[in-house]
Amino acid sequence: MRPNPLALAMLAGTVFAAGACVSSDQDTVIVILQNNPPADGCLSNVDTSAAFIARGIVDTNSPNGYMLSPIVTNTASTTNSTTSQLYLLEGADITLTPQSGFFTDGELAELDMANQLSFSQRFSGVVEPDGGITFMVFEIIGTPFLDAVAAKLPADGTKLQVKASIQIFGQLHGGELKSQKFGYWVDVCNGCLAPVDLGTCDSVPDGYVAGQGSCWGLQDSAVECCTDASGATICPATGPASGT
Repeated sequence: MRPNPLALAMLAGTVFAAGACVSSDQDTVIVILQNNPPADGCLSNVDTSAAFIARGIVDTNSPNGYMLSPIVTNTASTTNSTTSQLYLLEGADITLTPQSGFFTDGELAELDMANQLSFSQRFSGVVEPDGGITFMVFEIIGTPFLDAVAAKLPADGTKLQVKASIQIFGQLHGGELKSQKFGYWVDVCNGCLAPVDLGTCDSVPDGYVAGQGSCWGLQDSAVECCTDASGATICPATGPASGT
């Protein structure tokens, strides 16, 4: 069973990188590096060299909104420092800008009043200094926004482009400090990430690597499924040899 995405909102893994330098610009002390997919088992992934998700996609039928899983680094140095350089995470500010012309001015106003275009997510955790890296998960597009898109977007593969601006905020040695604004594009579709039926599991080639889907719902990739001899649906699909 996949874990609840909100329960993983601060499953933070921390690593240390040597040689991190301190910038004089405050918005480059705490830096959002990239959007990492979770590791196998939906666990934290702080690998800066791993393949990351450069652009997201989410289906309006997803049980959750779009979950971002970024890694964040703290470049503050403890060398010659007399104060703590531990960064205390408090949350993130998110602003969404849908593709121009899709929503009317009235619809945009309603979404804004419902806190679906500009809002904050609250969570806690730490980012160690000297290049420490923390993995986190939080929602940047809510299900009410997806419902509003679903009411207008045809189920023909058309996608709505949404630009998200994300800025982490927290405390560093007693003062408020924010990250840079991290721009991230998400395509919203209606039905494009529905599970793919590969037929019977016996027909799946031995060694075939099926689409895994996402830990968080219908986002970023579709899951491929098959039907076993008992009639049960197996997701992700496995061939006859690996499924026994």
